[in-house]
Amino acid sequence: MSMKREQLIERWDELKVENRMEAGRFRMDRPGHTREVAYLESCHSGVITSKVYAAGMYLGLLSEEEGKEILCALETLQVQDERDEKYGCYRWYFEETGIADTNGAFFVTMPLLQLCVYSKEKIPESHWEILERMFLRSIVWFKKECQNPQNHYSNKILSDAAALSALAFLLNKDEEKQCAIDFCRQWDMYTRTRGWGWGENISPIYLEVILDALLVIGIVMEQMDEDVAKAMAEHYKQRVEYANFHGKYTFVPAIRSYNFAGTDENINEENGILHMACYKSGVDSDLEERAMKDDNPELWAVYVIAYMIYEDKCSVHNHGELAKIYEKLFTVELKKDGAVRKERVFDSAEAYTWKGEHVRLGSVNHYPVIPGCYQHPTWGLGWQSMPVSFLVKEAQMGYARFRVDDGEIIRTHPAYDHHSAYLSPALFKGTYLPAVRTNCAQKEQVCIAVRTLENVNNEVISISDEWVVHKFKNEMFFHGDWICLRYPNCCVAILPLGGYWAQGENVNDHSSEVFMEKDDLIIRKYLYLDTGKKRFIHDRLECGWVIVAMDGRKDMEEIKGELDTYEVKDCYLDDHVYPRIETRQIRNVQVYRKEELICEEVFDIHHGIRA
Repeated sequence: MSMKREQLIERWDELKVENRMEAGRFRMDRPGHTREVAYLESCHSGVITSKVYAAGMYLGLLSEEEGKEILCALETLQVQDERDEKYGCYRWYFEETGIADTNGAFFVTMPLLQLCVYSKEKIPESHWEILERMFLRSIVWFKKECQNPQNHYSNKILSDAAALSALAFLLNKDEEKQCAIDFCRQWDMYTRTRGWGWGENISPIYLEVILDALLVIGIVMEQMDEDVAKAMAEHYKQRVEYANFHGKYTFVPAIRSYNFAGTDENINEENGILHMACYKSGVDSDLEERAMKDDNPELWAVYVIAYMIYEDKCSVHNHGELAKIYEKLFTVELKKDGAVRKERVFDSAEAYTWKGEHVRLGSVNHYPVIPGCYQHPTWGLGWQSMPVSFLVKEAQMGYARFRVDDGEIIRTHPAYDHHSAYLSPALFKGTYLPAVRTNCAQKEQVCIAVRTLENVNNEVISISDEWVVHKFKNEMFFHGDWICLRYPNCCVAILPLGGYWAQGENVNDHSSEVFMEKDDLIIRKYLYLDTGKKRFIHDRLECGWVIVAMDGRKDMEEIKGELDTYEVKDCYLDDHVYPRIETRQIRNVQVYRKEELICEEVFDIHHGIRA
């Protein structure tokens, strides 16, 4: 890594970061993500303001008075009434009149704590009075969160725990230290025995937040409870190994990804720490190039904080205490990758990724991985997850997407974009929402996906399942019912399967619509279609897909010849164990190659997961 402190200082001037600071508050020239600020042309972010403070103080770019002005501004975001149930929490934006996203608490607090933990000497004495006031309120909030933990919400609860651990250490609060230790022990047991809740361990976005939190916990716990520090460091190293498998490319599959544009590389704008953590462990990363060339001043502070942690304070070239702790606990010995990685998500749910030289294919065997998280009128994971997807290097990612037209709005899962979906995240309008499931079986470069909507009772014009491949510029051709996407060095073939739709069950219907929508290739299969809006009721809508990824350069005849070696058998069965009406039967899809069964999906809707 050749990124230097001097270069980061130069970027402050080049990007004119100081021009975005208004009365100690960082101005974003775009709307915020919560409802109150979603339609503003610009707003002031407490989270980015906190990052600019930490970065600016670390590099010596903020004067003592400028830093103090920022801290005073940040303090106004904090709930200061001890009678308020959100005492110690923070609003995310200065324009908000109330707290809409309580995650603002740790997103505002963490950069301040990172500066305190990693570069305490950079903070002037006059700032500590303000920081201590804020921290004494914050520790109340984070203690409460860790005493009633949402273990399924990994990035949130680990960040809460990191904040509590660091605050207890800095303020020397024995009761809160023990609370942090107790939380970490129970979370470690939960994660080792059950898994990662709703699946942020395979998120290309929130894995960065998780690594950030685990590192802080490990470093402060080394001075509070060495066994806890070691346990948390092991989780950290396992996540870095997973990131290493994917390298600089986006994850396939992914739970909680905002890659709605389908880019092949993991270019999330705030992944500075993920990229740096991976780089320091030997993982391919383009962090240096991005840090020096990115024109977005909002990202500058992210790179500086990553630099502070990994290239300065925890660097092997630094012989200080932090570097010794990092070397002892967090050094990752990367193993040579295989072509396949299975990653446990939660209980029986796992992510499966096959990667060739030019193409990758991934799936989650059943999604959602835990009940209750797919969709609600105001939140959910369905709009931001891609449980079955492929990736072609130097091209794009393709993924399956549900689409619902209710006559007023077209909603998709995954969503068209982050801004609109965050405020209206459900796939259907209203409060009664169907169960949505994706069940997959995969063996290397062959994947079967069965996609189900259960108990639909909604006003709609159409419901469909589709594959979307953004900015598709390559060759597409048909071979029988197969839809073949031919790239210079690989091919992805997709076979639409039948299932249940408004007209009843027909597993033999392989029809689909294939067309370009602007620059995007769409492969669409309608499950319901009418000419006018009306309430549609059906207990099971379902279709399926078989996806085959072929690595290496192949001409059209070679692709057709390879596909001719596959045979797909698809049927519904009655096991005579439970009473089964027509729409409750077991789905069985088998893929044979040269008469050998290579992949099979058995889905029993009575259980909601694979049989």
